[in-house]
Amino acid sequence: MKIQNANFVGIALLTFVFLPLCADAADESYQRAKMGLEEAKASHVIQKYEGK
Repeated sequence: MKIQNANFVGIALLTFVFLPLCADAADESYQRAKMGLEEAKASHVIQKYEGK
C-alpha cells in the first residue's frame, strides 16, 4: 500500500506542479517564436521596399 501511495503522490506532484510549469514555459517560448516570426516578416517586407 505504501508504494501505491507514493506513486499516487508522485503522479499528483507531476501533474499539478511540473506540467503547469512546462506549459508556461512552452507558451512563453511559443509567444517569443511568434513575435520573432512577425519581426522577421516585417523586416523582410521593409527590406523589399527599401531595395527597390
